Amino acid sequence: MAFCALFTRLLSASRPQKNGDSALAGIAHTIIFWATPEDALRLGAASAAANCLAGSPGATRLGHIRRLQNEIRLETIETGPEHFRYDSFLRSSWSAQEGVMKKSIGDNMIPRGWSFEQGLELVKKAGYDGIELWLGEVPWFQMNTTDTQVTELRRKVENAGLVVSNVSTGLHWKTPLSARDPDLRAQAIRIVERELETAQLLGCDAILVVTGLVTQEVPYNEVYQRCLDAMQQLTPVAAKARVKIGCENCNSEQRFLLTPREFWTFLNEVDSPFVGIHLDVGNIHDTGFAEQWIEMHGPRITRIHLKDVMKKRGRCCDTVYTSLFIGDNDWPAIRAALTKVRYDGWLIAEMEARYRYAQDQQFYDTAADMDRLISAKL
Repeated sequence: MAFCALFTRLLSASRPQKNGDSALAGIAHTIIFWATPEDALRLGAASAAANCLAGSPGATRLGHIRRLQNEIRLETIETGPEHFRYDSFLRSSWSAQEGVMKKSIGDNMIPRGWSFEQGLELVKKAGYDGIELWLGEVPWFQMNTTDTQVTELRRKVENAGLVVSNVSTGLHWKTPLSARDPDLRAQAIRIVERELETAQLLGCDAILVVTGLVTQEVPYNEVYQRCLDAMQQLTPVAAKARVKIGCENCNSEQRFLLTPREFWTFLNEVDSPFVGIHLDVGNIHDTGFAEQWIEMHGPRITRIHLKDVMKKRGRCCDTVYTSLFIGDNDWPAIRAALTKVRYDGWLIAEMEARYRYAQDQQFYDTAADMDRLISAKL
């Protein structure tokens, strides 16, 4: 009953912007594919609000819909229509102006010894919009974390005033999709499947996958074919979950898909709108230029990892990666490329060089750097 009344209120509030049709289309889509009132409301409202952002009829952007979906809270359903603040939601939606990117940071950056809740409080205070959850790299999010526990993680994130930007994992470095051992490959597939499952539970629409590792024992051609087979096997799973697999460019570390053209060809062969590239602008370092990758892959970019890089190895102690703006990346060129391809998705800080002291300060400093990048004040 509460849902029906709320649905009516939504359409009524949408009519002045002529968005009732967009809301109905979004709700009809969920009835066909998901069939839950919560999903129907979330996508219907997101479709209507995204239509407000479109410059002309039929120009609604999928990125806006997906982002706005994540901003709708389920408590609006539970409290009933008399408490549904459509006007405040609409103001929030309109604040997502064209080209405005959002900031996130990984929970694997939370200082050692801190609780998840302490980390979330810091992330929010530092000015981020969301948090990236790393499966298998933090004690609160492991392969054996139950669905109930994952749902509780989402509750904690939303209570902190954040959303989950995406799910990532580093488990494929030890258990690659390209392994010769079929048992290892099966484990690697299961890791991706669990990422997709948890992404659904967490309310996000993208995951990160390290596709394959070329080694002296396992040559490039083998890795390519096994990774292609794995992505084609996983594509129907991702489509059913409505979650995109972002294959990360790890370039030198993977020794795989080293150029933007190679990556483009790989994605063409996978041939699915649910498989794209999770672009890391630091990982490219000595194999090309980040701005060229952005321009070539544009709409296929699912998320962007931000870090800087010292391209001449040996200039840093134990990693070539460093904080934004003090390495060798051409940030004005990167920002110009983001504008050129009209990227308005998530930017996610991945700072491998950690502060030795005052570790919480790195969150504030990095958020400020990201704000400068977003505002193009470079």
